Amino acid sequence: MDTDSSLQLLILVLLLGSVLFLTTCRLNLKMGKGASKQNNEVAFMLSSVLIWVIIAVLSIKLALRIWGDKIGSGIAGLFLILCYLGVNKIMAEGIGKKGFPSAFIAEKTAVIIRFLMYPGILLFNTTQKIWKKILSIEEEVVKEGQLTDEEVLDFVTTELGISAADENLINQAEKTMLYGVIEFADIIVKEVMTPRPDVVGVDKKIAYEDLLKVIKEKQFSRLPVYKETIDHILGVMHIKDLLLLPEQKEAFSLEQYIRPTIFVPETRKISELFRVMKKEKIHLVVVLDEYGSTAGIVTLEDLIEEIMGDIQDEHDREEPPWKYLSDHVMEIKAGVRLDELNEVLNLNLDTEAADTLGGLIFALLDRIPEVGDQVFVEDLEFVVEGMDGHRIEKVHLILPVNKVD
Repeated sequence: MDTDSSLQLLILVLLLGSVLFLTTCRLNLKMGKGASKQNNEVAFMLSSVLIWVIIAVLSIKLALRIWGDKIGSGIAGLFLILCYLGVNKIMAEGIGKKGFPSAFIAEKTAVIIRFLMYPGILLFNTTQKIWKKILSIEEEVVKEGQLTDEEVLDFVTTELGISAADENLINQAEKTMLYGVIEFADIIVKEVMTPRPDVVGVDKKIAYEDLLKVIKEKQFSRLPVYKETIDHILGVMHIKDLLLLPEQKEAFSLEQYIRPTIFVPETRKISELFRVMKKEKIHLVVVLDEYGSTAGIVTLEDLIEEIMGDIQDEHDREEPPWKYLSDHVMEIKAGVRLDELNEVLNLNLDTEAADTLGGLIFALLDRIPEVGDQVFVEDLEFVVEGMDGHRIEKVHLILPVNKVD
């Protein structure tokens, strides 16, 4: 190898070391609280791209000189792939997990690189704004030092290298909780409430014997109490209060056992509602629609399950929302939310047309469904299998061959 080739090889090694350092610094900045974080990330990104371009040019030039035109380009391509995987994905992440370099070093390095790369950063930002304006894309405002949901999820699933084979780092339950915490702030009450048709309540004038029948049948610890109709909920009764009833059951009046509750709109964020319920020590709230009528109810357990997943106690006998009847046929409850179906079954059902599967079928049929009605959505076939009055109870989903696991 001549002197020129040796010099190029040395420069190549130094450049790879620079990329490793920049990538590790960028990883630290993602988890740190540095000033002008967005500009720092852009500086590292542009610097890394520029260095990779130089590495590619030098690699091809060096490979062609050593191995000739026939196999030199192929060897250079293989070398670049191995370098990218080794430096950018394995070594940088390994060093980043150990906390080196420190956030302080990463921040100071970013200041220097940002100064050197200012023309490139200015060009990048200007071009980005022009394209966003042309495509009418609204720019999301992120406060200084604040991580977006996408950045946190990207760090967990990509930067930490979490995979099915890395269960010792974070198990599935922990990952589910992490996703739940991140999404918790964006979910509204309407998405988690028990809808009006499923709400079990009692009239304030109910007789003691009738109340006992409802309690034994439904086995809820709390029940909404209304005046005449479910649209006039007065409060909530707690089953344990009945333990203190006097012996004279004939004089029983439920009104004296009604506890106050709060009323919230469907659009209330559950993160805000959770804080209110915790502060007021309320376990059940009433959800109102835009007309002031009862849209449903939400319990503290509903909110906690958004983070922890389904919580089953000794009284829960609810069947799963869907089950397989055969390899390509599923039975699904019509009240299942479309976004949940999309996520679990990897579907692409329109969540703008309706919130639930039953609502989607109603919208597509544009009439009151009947048992046996069929609805086709792309390559999926939905068949109405059960009705409760005018309400769909269960649906059969016939999956195409390519959707079967």
